[in-house]
Amino acid sequence: MKNKRQVKILEFIKQYPVQTQEELVTLLQNNGFVATQATVSRDIKELKLFKAINKDGLSVYTSNSDVSDNSHEKLIKVLKASFLSINIAQNIAVIKTLPATAPAVASAIDNLDAKNLIGTIAGDDTIFACFSANEDAQAFYENILDELR
Repeated sequence: MKNKRQVKILEFIKQYPVQTQEELVTLLQNNGFVATQATVSRDIKELKLFKAINKDGLSVYTSNSDVSDNSHEKLIKVLKASFLSINIAQNIAVIKTLPATAPAVASAIDNLDAKNLIGTIAGDDTIFACFSANEDAQAFYENILDELR
């Protein structure tokens, strides 16, 4: 039952601009699933869903698979919409974004073929992107600034 419910959640977030856990509970219940807010909260964590700003400016649930297709174009689009600043601290790029947009930008960066990117950590409006070497972080910094011009 859990797997079917989680598959249905993924279908819902692709079909509808789901903004809250309560909306997911209602959608599930209307489709014959027994679900509570606590259940949906656990499902969201297990599915690694996060909120991102959609084309209408709403903060909606999404998944990594929704962000990974055409990742370069999506990264640039998301960056242009949410970028505030980028700084380099040795091998770490620190990217500041508008509130609630850092997870989407970090996911796009993770799916980009950035040279020697080890990984990213995203808060609400700040991303740490860790690179193998200082030069790689600097090259990433320059590439991002070029793309934003």
